[in-house]
Amino acid sequence: NDRVVNWDEIKMYLDCRYVSSVEATWRILEFKLSDRSHSVVCLPVHLEDRQLFAFHEEEDGDEIMNRMDRDTKLTAYFELNRLDREARTLKYIEIPEHYIWESITQTWRKRVKRIKVIGCIVEITAADSELYYLRTLLQHVRGPTWYQNLRTVGDGTVCETFRETCERLNLFENADFYRNALIEATHINLPPRLRRFYRSEEH
Repeated sequence: NDRVVNWDEIKMYLDCRYVSSVEATWRILEFKLSDRSHSVVCLPVHLEDRQLFAFHEEEDGDEIMNRMDRDTKLTAYFELNRLDREARTLKYIEIPEHYIWESITQTWRKRVKRIKVIGCIVEITAADSELYYLRTLLQHVRGPTWYQNLRTVGDGTVCETFRETCERLNLFENADFYRNALIEATHINLPPRLRRFYRSEEH
């Protein structure tokens, strides 16, 4: 049949591939072809009693309720600050560098061996108002022991909202904050998401 195309893709790849002497030596000596520089630990942010978790519809109700009472990385961070003086000197985003997350016990445990780790707080858009301001506070405040502690300013006043706390702490006075937020958004968002980045809740 004249319409059958005799195309050997593997042979074409081998015929067209060029391996330099450097690459050949690297492979002969069995050096790593790729490596990982840092581990990235994702840090969730949620309002009080508003954490998200997944469950199967066939799961037992009591088991689901028990899981709802378990700590998240954020609430376990608050608990860690209550118990560990050293942890109170760190911001939320710095915790993974010094502590490891134990998924079984849902607790932070002090690292025995230091490795290259980057903490990454999940992205929150300004449309999620209070959650956005909570994330902002977690990036600046060291050693909070609970949500109320995050809303407490220097003179001991407990603010009503996280937004008010950010304003009292002057976290939004500097235009660099908004500039840096936009730069961060352009690095991690696709255009459609970026266009919605600063939409208001009313929209």
